[in-house]
Parts: sequence; structure tokens; C-alpha cells
Amino acid sequence: MKKCNPSYLLAFVAAIIAFPALVSCNSENTWGYDPEDYSGTQITGFNLKADANVLNNLDSVFFSINQIDASIYNAAPIPAGTDVTSIGVNISSDQVSVIEITQPAGDETEEKVVDYISTPDEKISFANGPVRIRLVSADGANERTYTVTLNVAKDVTDSLYWDKVDAGKMRMIQSAVASKTVKAGRQALTLSRNAGGNVAISTFVPASGNGGGNWDSQLITPTFDGGAAPALDVATFTASADGSVLGVVASNGTLFTSSDGGATFTTAAAGWVAITTPYADGFIGVTSHAGSYSYASWPASVWPGASAAEFDTEFPVAGTSSAVGFSSKWASKEQMIITGGLTASGIRTSGTWAFDGNAWARISDKLPSGSGWSLAAFTIAVTDSATWQIDRRNVLIAIGGLGHKPYTDVYVSRDMGVNWKKGSEELQLPEYIPFATGASLIVFEKTMTDAAPAAIKPITEWQCPYLYLFGGESADGVLLDDYWSGTVNYLTRKPLQ
Repeated sequence: MKKCNPSYLLAFVAAIIAFPALVSCNSENTWGYDPEDYSGTQITGFNLKADANVLNNLDSVFFSINQIDASIYNAAPIPAGTDVTSIGVNISSDQVSVIEITQPAGDETEEKVVDYISTPDEKISFANGPVRIRLVSADGANERTYTVTLNVAKDVTDSLYWDKVDAGKMRMIQSAVASKTVKAGRQALTLSRNAGGNVAISTFVPASGNGGGNWDSQLITPTFDGGAAPALDVATFTASADGSVLGVVASNGTLFTSSDGGATFTTAAAGWVAITTPYADGFIGVTSHAGSYSYASWPASVWPGASAAEFDTEFPVAGTSSAVGFSSKWASKEQMIITGGLTASGIRTSGTWAFDGNAWARISDKLPSGSGWSLAAFTIAVTDSATWQIDRRNVLIAIGGLGHKPYTDVYVSRDMGVNWKKGSEELQLPEYIPFATGASLIVFEKTMTDAAPAAIKPITEWQCPYLYLFGGESADGVLLDDYWSGTVNYLTRKPLQ
């Protein structure tokens, strides 16, 4: 029998490896790879080159490529003020013979054209608007031009703008010497008192869709148990969480409440020193009997264990900020926060206190010691420099504390009062707003609208918070009668879709 020569077997195996078509001639990909397309003119990838001198993580800015209308853009804008006059770019494309980048002329007499293939590291200016990228296919038969837009935010993302146009004078009783404004549902109520002890309540209705608002022409003159107003501590004026009940404390310790918008007040309790915070459908406060202080609530069902709780001598009994409430997934009841104020011994405190429905706890002492802080929960916009997405962040803002000096800086807490830091320059009050201590800082959520074109579930409405700063006193104790309105401009713009 004839034996098979091993050298022939080895040669046959080598041929199969080298020429797979010998055994797979019916394969869809006969050659094992796609042939080059020399007629293509498509940009398949675009990004900016890293340059920390321009912006950290510049190369991570995401660009969308619309192949239908040949447009390239970053939907999430880079921060306002970024220098875009000299930026390197990376372009991925089909096999082409020409890639020309044309920059608008701007103040120059001629447009500048860059040959990207021969000088890929030459930097491009986006300062004069979108640039154009012209591609010519490798076989010279086709060409296409893309428009590249580098979107830069018009406003500093984390900026709080106070508009002089949306400012005005408060409506108060004639010759007022004290005032306090509270939020009651979709409006604000201002209780003012003059030197003669007369009091009145005015109503402010914020404008819809922007800052500003209007005062009702009529003042409410409240009655107290059918008679004239007693000597009221106007600073204790408070509205319940839903605005349905108003409360105020008289100098003799009587707590008065009103359920008809302030027209009539009736006696609710005695011995009250302060209303610390609204809670549920009533109020949490402090009482004093024979010089001994206790926590209190009205009605008693709001905090059944109030009077039995041990009173902390460092707890403020006057001059505290208005309370801010928030919900947490770790707690079954709403949390309330106050900051600053005076203890029973008259010492200014730096404490920030939180109430969880069962007890008060001091959570921080990071703010400067002072009374009269204006406190509000607000939303700011922050750009994530890794993803370049703009996120909304809930923060606490504190303004106008008065200690051994006026604290003119705006302080911010990003962890609901545990830590406080001076806010960025963009969050500080403008020079034209005077220092005010004991002012009322109120937030109204407003529905912004936009006439959107036909689309699948277009965004036509979104919520935007507006801050209102009412009244307060100067560092010298002079009553101020101005109100101001401000917001983060970025939040007024239609969200990206």
C-alpha cells in the first residue's frame, strides 16, 4: 500500500490556513475584511483635545453628530466664560483626501482655513461662531461640509441673579417700625406694626412665570378676641406649613392664632416666648414659666412630648431664622431646620438645629454666631466637569446674620445644615441690595412655559424656584421696606430634551 508523504500533508494544511477561500468559497465575506470605501465623506467621531489651560476634562465634552443635516454640537454647554479662541480638535472620518476647517472671520478680513490632514495639531477658534469642516472623498468624487457648534453657557451656572426690575417697595401700615413676612400658600403676608401699636396685614401675590409681583390694595386690620391688637412681637409672626393657620405671640406670652387669613386672631395658649417653627397643622415653640424654659407645641397633638422633653440651655429662644422643612427617605416625618439666634442668657449662638418630629438636636455650629439669619431651601445648578451635564442641587442659603459685625456674605450648606461655607462669588448679593438682618427669605416655585414645536412628548412646562427677600432691618436697627426677587437664570431656561 502506498504511504502518504508527510510533506504533502503539511503543505495542504498551510494552504488552507493561507487561503481559506479554498474551503469557504461560498462565504459572504470572501476576503475576510471589508474593502475600503473611497467615496465616503462621513465624520464618524469628533471631540476636543485635552487642555487644562482652557478647561479641566475638556476632552470629555460630548458631541452629537447629526448625519442628516451634517451638524455637530455639544448639547450640554461648557461653562460661561471659557476661552474658546484656541482649542485642538480630534476628527475621525471615512478615508478622505481633504479635511479643511474654516473659521468665521469675525474681526478679521478673511476666514481662516486649516488643513487638518497636514496640520492636525493646529488649534481652532470657536469665538466667532460655528466652524465648517469640508471633506472630499479619497476618490475625489464626493464632498460634504459639516457645521460644528461649540455651545457655551450664557450664564455662570451657579449664579444667583437679583433683578432691579423685579424689586419694589413693601406695602405696610403707615409709619411702620416692625414687620415680618411669611409664606401662606401661593402668596405672602406681611404683618407690620407702627409706634402706636397698631397692626395690619398686607398681601403680596408673586407674578407667574417671572420675578416681581403685586400687593393687594387693601390692608387687613386684624382683631384679637374681638378687641384691638395687644403689644405683639411681630418677629414671631408665622404661618403653618400649608398656610391655613397664622400665629403670633404677644409681649405677655399669649399665643394667638388665626384661621381666616388674619382677619381675626383668638387666644390659643399662654406663656409662649417664641414660635420656633411651623409643623404639621400647628406650631412648635418655647414657653417660659417662672423663669424656666420648656419646649411647647400647639395644638398639643403636634408634639405630644414637648413639655416633658429636657430643654437644652443652648437652644435659641429669640432671633432665630425662619424654619425650613424637608423630607428624607430615612425619616418618617418631616424635618425642620433653624439656625442662629439668642439663648435665654442672651448669648448669640452659631448653632443649627433640626427637629425630626420627636426632638430637637444641634447638628452644626459652622455658621458665625449671630441672630437674624434669613434661611431658605433653594435649588442651584452645578456643572459636572466629568460628564458636562448640569445637575440641580438642593441647598440651604443663609443671609444677613448679625453678630459682633454684620455678616454680609451668603453662606451655603449642601448637606442640609451640617456644614456651612461661604458661597461662591456668583451666589453673593449684588452691591445694590443693602445688608438686612431679620429679613424674610421666601421661595416660590413658578411654572415656566415654552411654545414647543411638534415633537414626541415635548417639554412645554418646567418648575423654576424664585427667591424673594422681604424687609428686615439695617445693622443700625432701621426698618427696611424693600423687597427683592432673584433666581438662577439657568433654571429659567427650557431643560434639554
